Amino acid sequence: VGVRPSETPVRRFALTPTGAAALVVDAQSIDIAITSDGKRIVYKGASAAGPHLFVRPLDQLEPTPLVIGGGGAPRAPFLSPDGQWVGYVDIAPLALRKVAITGGPSLEVCPLDAPSRGATWGSDDTVVFATASPLTGLQRVAAGGGHVTVLTKPDRAGGESDHLFPQFLPGNQA
Repeated sequence: VGVRPSETPVRRFALTPTGAAALVVDAQSIDIAITSDGKRIVYKGASAAGPHLFVRPLDQLEPTPLVIGGGGAPRAPFLSPDGQWVGYVDIAPLALRKVAITGGPSLEVCPLDAPSRGATWGSDDTVVFATASPLTGLQRVAAGGGHVTVLTKPDRAGGESDHLFPQFLPGNQA
C-alpha cells in the first residue's frame, strides 16, 4: 500500500492596496520578500510621509506598517532564515538595519560604504551584502552587527564589473 504524499495548500493572492500601502518598486533594489514558510510578505510602500515597509500575512487582506520612513528611507527587505527578523537598507543614513517582523525599534547592523545592491541572511546568522562601491564585491557582517569583511572583489581585468544581489543557497554552503 502506497503512502499518499501530504497535499500542499495552493495560495493565491493579489497585492493591490492603494495609498501608503501600495507596493513601490525601484530599479536599484528588490523591494519585496516572502518568509520561508510562505505565510507573510514584506514590501516597500510610500506615502507623503516617506517610504514604509509593510508586512502582510497572506491570511489577511490588509498589511501592517513595520518601519515608517520619517527621516530615513527603508527599502530592499530581506528576511532571517527563521522569518522572525526583517533586514533592510536605510538610505538616511546609509546602513543595513533590522527589525522584528512583529514590529518594534529597528537596530543598525552596519553602515554601508555605498548604495545597496542586495543582501541575504544566512542560517549562520551572518548577512552577505553588496554595494555600488567599485572597491568591493560581496561583504559579510554578523546579523547582530560588528566588523564588516570583504568576501570578493570584482576581477576588472577578467571582465567582471561587480558582484550584486547575493542569495544564500539551501544548506548555506554557497
